[in-house]
Amino acid sequence: MGWWRRYGGVRVRSTVAAAGVVGIALVTGMLAGWWLLRQALTNAAIDAVSGRSQEVASLIARDGTRALDPDRQPVFGEVIQVMTPGRVVLNAAPPSAERLQLRFTPPTAGRPTVTEVPALPQSGADEPYILVARAVRDGQNGQPVVVVVGRSVAGLAETVGAVGQLTVVGLPVLVLVTAAATYLSTGRALRPVEAIRLRVREISSRGLAERVPVPVVRDEIGRLAETMNEMLARLQAADEAQRRFVADAGHELRSPLSTIMVALDVARQEAAAGSPVDVRVLDDVAAEAGRMSRLVEDLLLLARADESGLRMRRDDVDLDDLVEGEARRLAADATLKVSYEAEPVRVLGDRDRLVQVLRNLTDNAARHARSQIRLSLGARPAAAELRVDDDGDGIPVGDRARVFDRFVRLDASRQRGSGGSGLGLSIVREIVAGHGGQVSVQESRWGGVAVVVRLPMPTPGTVAEHGHPTSASSR
Repeated sequence: MGWWRRYGGVRVRSTVAAAGVVGIALVTGMLAGWWLLRQALTNAAIDAVSGRSQEVASLIARDGTRALDPDRQPVFGEVIQVMTPGRVVLNAAPPSAERLQLRFTPPTAGRPTVTEVPALPQSGADEPYILVARAVRDGQNGQPVVVVVGRSVAGLAETVGAVGQLTVVGLPVLVLVTAAATYLSTGRALRPVEAIRLRVREISSRGLAERVPVPVVRDEIGRLAETMNEMLARLQAADEAQRRFVADAGHELRSPLSTIMVALDVARQEAAAGSPVDVRVLDDVAAEAGRMSRLVEDLLLLARADESGLRMRRDDVDLDDLVEGEARRLAADATLKVSYEAEPVRVLGDRDRLVQVLRNLTDNAARHARSQIRLSLGARPAAAELRVDDDGDGIPVGDRARVFDRFVRLDASRQRGSGGSGLGLSIVREIVAGHGGQVSVQESRWGGVAVVVRLPMPTPGTVAEHGHPTSASSR
């Protein structure tokens, strides 16, 4: 059975299964039809003989036993006997039927009996007969007599036998025709699958741009081909993204490493000359080492998110406190106008990760804003909405989804020299998704960029405290 499943093939298995099912169905149907035909013909014959016996019995009951005309030509294959209950033949038609010893079931008053016999004794013919016996009273003397009418059913047997022979001969032919039709149609149906298999085998990691052929007919195989092409497109996009990621990560790491190597070379030369090492060199090394450390941490965080998703703690977090703290930090470190408005909102989440979301959003806004930034927090139906607006250059609608991809910079204002690694918004998206929320880019109130984060709240009425929203502004 294992060999059959492994090497039989869908085409052969389908053919055998179809032939088997059709064969069983035909055998069952033909046997049932043969039996029903035989029963129908037999019942028709019994009805005819019973009607004839009723006719003869009525004649005897009216005119007596001798009313049966022995010279009357009976129906071909028909015999009639009128006898006493002791089986003494009183009359018969044709006269030669008088010597026959008919074996029938004795009738009861008012109820005839039907008997099927393979042949009539002493008739010299091997033909099956149906005998109907009916009890009546002689119309002349009132004595009880039995009328037996028999009729040959040899034609019935021949008809049933012929049907059986046709069944035996036609059944294998029908099964073979079914098997051949199934084999050919299955092969034709699987031809596109084989073409898809051959094309997939030819596609390698360097040829992900190729696609499998899509049949003209949009059936299950056509949908399979379309799904395969969609999968290849996703694999191609993932492969290209991975290559870009590796190239960008290498470029990002190369810059601080080059700075560190140059600074160390300068420090080595100063030490070799007996001069004290300039503290600014050490500061440059520390700054670049910190930048490289943050980049590595960001890459590790994104790698964990790709592998199994980020695991977030589920603690009560007052988002309005975080927004207020981040606004004060940004106002103290920047020369921009920073304002905020925060309703009391509490969510279940990871406090440290949510702080990282705020930090990345505000740092990104500070890099691209011209003069002002605004943080807004409000409670919406079943969600907390955090919004960070800046008055910098806007982002075209077609590029707003791309800014969350890794190492994506849309224009000159987003170069590495601006201080960003191109991973901040990617990390924001992963952390927000880990909290079951959503993040999107919209146009700010000043025509710049507004990043909107929506986080689910435990219940619509759960907040840290009730009251009026807090508002502040600083420069």
